[in-house]
Amino acid sequence: MKKLLLTTLTLLVFLNIVSSQNDNCASAIALTVNDDCVAEVFDNTGLSPSGDGAEQFCGAAGEGIDSWFTATVPQSGNLVLTTVQVGGGLSDLVMWTYTGSCGALEILDCDDDSGSGGHSQLLFTNMTPGETIYIRIFEFQSDEFGQFGICAFVPVIVAEEFTNDVCSDAILITPRADCSPRVFTNVGATNSGDGSEFSCGSEGVGNDTWFETIVPDSGSLTIEVTASVVDGFGDSVLQAYSGSCGALEFIECDDDGAGNLLLSRIDLAGRTPGESIYFEVIEYGSDFEGTFGVCVYDDSISDVHAISDVNINIYPNPTSRFVQIDNLDNLNLEYYIYDLTGKLLQTEKLQDQIDLSNLNDGLYLLKAINTETNEQIVERITLQR
Repeated sequence: MKKLLLTTLTLLVFLNIVSSQNDNCASAIALTVNDDCVAEVFDNTGLSPSGDGAEQFCGAAGEGIDSWFTATVPQSGNLVLTTVQVGGGLSDLVMWTYTGSCGALEILDCDDDSGSGGHSQLLFTNMTPGETIYIRIFEFQSDEFGQFGICAFVPVIVAEEFTNDVCSDAILITPRADCSPRVFTNVGATNSGDGSEFSCGSEGVGNDTWFETIVPDSGSLTIEVTASVVDGFGDSVLQAYSGSCGALEFIECDDDGAGNLLLSRIDLAGRTPGESIYFEVIEYGSDFEGTFGVCVYDDSISDVHAISDVNINIYPNPTSRFVQIDNLDNLNLEYYIYDLTGKLLQTEKLQDQIDLSNLNDGLYLLKAINTETNEQIVERITLQR
């Protein structure tokens, strides 16, 4: 078994000071997407309201004096955008983001104070690799001028320990309302011999990893393999079964159906609610070891999390200090708090409340694990005072 090492955030500042060159969408400056937060420094002195983009829905723009940037979504489909403090420069910034093109922009997300201090920060996952995100930055109320830093980087998503080499050790994934991937590794995987030969793509020597999920009340389900971040692979084959380990019945196989590079997706419909679905994932050709994401979802499912058929409510979010977790059946849960670089910040047995008062304002990932079944949920938490 192997655990992937976590990385930590390194903040380097390049003094690339720009004034009045990115005053509108058409003159947006392309940011470099790095592995860590490497801040590029700019200046809003001399800028004017562009009038581009949709009306605000977070923060305040005052007179609307804005600066424009772009960032290209990396191969992983995951991206963090954040503003940072530069010396005595601007300390309260608002960030709006868009897809589309100048003149035809569509609002994506907006943030005021999720970053450090009064800075802004946004996390995007499962975006289309190569897609352009337009970024619009305001100083809060547009009444102060000076330097500010902005960086675009790939968040590190921590892979779970490899334990699912055969069908009988399949990892149970609880369906969600949308694609919220858990990240796994095939490092150490062997040919289980379970299931049937793959009927699509190429399995090489057949080094597979196994998962199980439960069909929701709708009878519909989507299983999708997504790109991960650390040492990930981008070409998968996915095969699904009904039945039970030792008596599996083939349902469907997919090679490149995810619409995301060469990854896999299977859409199931008309299944029996409560039915177990087993599926195996193979890196195409079994000739690359690394990480990959798996999500199981259907839009009929409530956003309330479920572990072992118990609904678990996580609130409030955003929070100013405490996160309350309703766990009425008192399951044996452990929690882990990570920053967006994958650095583990807090962990212990979960009671009913998590105190985040020792952390700075910003975005964090909360992972709660049932220590008896290894089921888990992952939630993005915003700490904002």
